[in-house]
Amino acid sequence: FKIRTSGVKKKVRGEENTLKTTNLQTAKHKYKLFPPFRRFREMLKRLKVFNLTFVGSIRYFFFTIPVNLKELVAIKIIDKYQMKAGKSEIRVMDHLRQLDPDKNNLVRFNEHFRYKRSHCLSFEILDISLFDYIAGRRCKSLTLMEIRVITQQMLVALDALKSIGLVHGDIKPDNIMLVDRSSLNVKLIDFGLAFQTSQIKKGWLVQNPSYRAFEVMLGLSFNEGIDMWSLGCVLGFLHIDNDLLKVEDVQSFIDLLKKMFELDPQKRISPAEALGHNFITMKHLSGNPDNSSLLVFPRGTLVSSRSPTK
Repeated sequence: FKIRTSGVKKKVRGEENTLKTTNLQTAKHKYKLFPPFRRFREMLKRLKVFNLTFVGSIRYFFFTIPVNLKELVAIKIIDKYQMKAGKSEIRVMDHLRQLDPDKNNLVRFNEHFRYKRSHCLSFEILDISLFDYIAGRRCKSLTLMEIRVITQQMLVALDALKSIGLVHGDIKPDNIMLVDRSSLNVKLIDFGLAFQTSQIKKGWLVQNPSYRAFEVMLGLSFNEGIDMWSLGCVLGFLHIDNDLLKVEDVQSFIDLLKKMFELDPQKRISPAEALGHNFITMKHLSGNPDNSSLLVFPRGTLVSSRSPTK
């Protein structure tokens, strides 16, 4: 449950701990955290914060030792603005209780509780994600032997999910964690986007874009096999230390191909229409500065913050 963040040394209940946040704001005193955590002040008083981590804009993870239980756990806080998603994840985790988490390489779910208007999910503590493990290695890519060991465990996990009709929907290196970095025992985590196969709808856009199955990209019918596609991308990442399918405006490209492959010649896109397609004009990308790396000139010169050379 760790991400790349900056560390801030902090005193919590008389003990020095490392408080990890993004650079948005650093803590200024004992319980004055950046805004999303202020309402958890009372809960933090009952817990010894061992390692606090900020993830995204809505979901947060932090490692704690409950003062009364003296047990190390990981608590995922789901904000009130994601209440629907939180309830869905709780249902999924309850559904997973029928599986042995250790035998099936799945993160162990302890309990769920509410704090004010937020959901809190308690999980076992794991070591480090595959993404961070790769990033910290001197030799980035894994050997085929190492990949084989990880693959076998993930296949066990996916087979278990299939047996109860569940799709993870977000297989990526960040969501596969080592139980202990001294070994290659791994577990699948983060079921926030998981869903049952009975809920699948044609054209439903799921998965991380870099690990998205081809049938999902095309808006076709799909099943739990999309997790296998994602796992294949992860294995490629482990071997070559790069996203197998980089996000390069693939959706507009696929949309153009679909229009070119229209079986009815009368409905097939014309050259003039194709010239006005988003894949050619890139109008849908130009308004967002985050997409600057995807914008290209006709001759292939990348758009950068500097003016292009004439």
